Amino acid sequence: MLHYTLKRILLAIPTFVGISLVVFFISINTPGDPIQMIIGERTFDLENDVSRANIETKISEVRTYFHLDLPPFYFTITDQTQSDTLHRIPDHQMKKHLSKLAFENGNWKNVNEYHKSINRLTSEAYADQTSSKNKVLHLIEELKKQQTTEELMHLLASFKLVSSNENLIFAYKILEYSILQLNAHTDISARYVPQFIWNGAENQYRYWMADFFSGDFGTSYKDRKPVGHKIGTALKWTVLISILSIILSYSIGIPLGVYSAKHQNSPMERLLSTFLFSIHSIPSFWLASLLIIFFASYEYFPIFPSYGLGDWNENSSGLVSFLDLIYHLFLPIVCWSYSSIAYISEQTKRSMLNELSADYIRTGRAKGLTENQLYWKHALKNASFPLITQIGNLFPALISGSFIIEYIFAIPGVGKLLLDSIALRDYPVVFSILMISAVLILIGTLISDLLYLKMDQRVSYSKQWAS
Repeated sequence: MLHYTLKRILLAIPTFVGISLVVFFISINTPGDPIQMIIGERTFDLENDVSRANIETKISEVRTYFHLDLPPFYFTITDQTQSDTLHRIPDHQMKKHLSKLAFENGNWKNVNEYHKSINRLTSEAYADQTSSKNKVLHLIEELKKQQTTEELMHLLASFKLVSSNENLIFAYKILEYSILQLNAHTDISARYVPQFIWNGAENQYRYWMADFFSGDFGTSYKDRKPVGHKIGTALKWTVLISILSIILSYSIGIPLGVYSAKHQNSPMERLLSTFLFSIHSIPSFWLASLLIIFFASYEYFPIFPSYGLGDWNENSSGLVSFLDLIYHLFLPIVCWSYSSIAYISEQTKRSMLNELSADYIRTGRAKGLTENQLYWKHALKNASFPLITQIGNLFPALISGSFIIEYIFAIPGVGKLLLDSIALRDYPVVFSILMISAVLILIGTLISDLLYLKMDQRVSYSKQWAS
């Protein structure tokens, strides 16, 4: 068992690495500039920083702290138009702007000169004390939004700079010249020549994975709280509801499945199957809305609360507080469990019917075993393999939960945290939850395999491995 477990873990490593690469590259290509997201939430008090140098120092500190000043991966495969130092540019929008110009122009030297001219014009604009300052800074922001050299020239053609500042005028002339040079010297053949750039071990992915394995999931963009703490706080509620839902689902689903198999084609079994199929088809958000309307609204039967956890908090204890918590969680647990009950019942019924036609059941009857012994002790054990697969799928559910149910009932679980983080574009939280879910899926698959091996000795993994 231990030998097989180690082998399965080794086989899972490439899968995990592949998932981590997908999640990482999605995370670094999400819309928006992470620096602006952090600073936009007043993580740094920029209102008191009247100096551009101070602002740039703050930005540099953030980039270094989040390793954004490093290349994304160990290597980069691109074309000859791109530079191996593009990641050093702090302005996210400027970086994309220069990359597109380089691809269009095919001459990074000219693109770099254009970038220098923008930086020079920016410095002169900040130093200028006339009304031209804001006009020039607005021009620079508009330049970064353009996609092609032709668009840059159209923008300059519509811009008229009138200023008594000779240095500002001179810097603007240099910008005009650099754009003309971009348009005059192009080499589109460079687009089709591949380029392999080795970035070394100092890269964002390495630090991202090292932090993940050390339990440091980063810092929230929105409130600067540790992501691990936010997930841990939400996780306890999702785990509690998941465990209660699992217990309820299996406690009801398995007996219903055995009963359906034992009384196949009876009127009661047909009625039960129709009912289970019907509730399995009901969308969870619709059922949640119905339960709130009929059992939490004063217009009908205000039996249960419609949202929240009541007065429960971290300092709550005692049976009364726990019962009050369960009272508030009753409707969410029902919405969380009804579909699983129907699924487990149907899977148990099908597996039981297959087992009841086996030779060992007839042999058991011939030996005088009771029907309860045949159904519950022998047939159910061998019919449990689909249920074992379902157990393996429960582990990612512990972290992801039911997004809709948690949101409708205002349960502060991981599902609601994920939806809120997506809405707020708090990407460290989003991608940490995705990574943890991936790990739990792999763990659930491993546990399912081990349970197969434990419950049915006919399954020989050593032979499968050898073959």
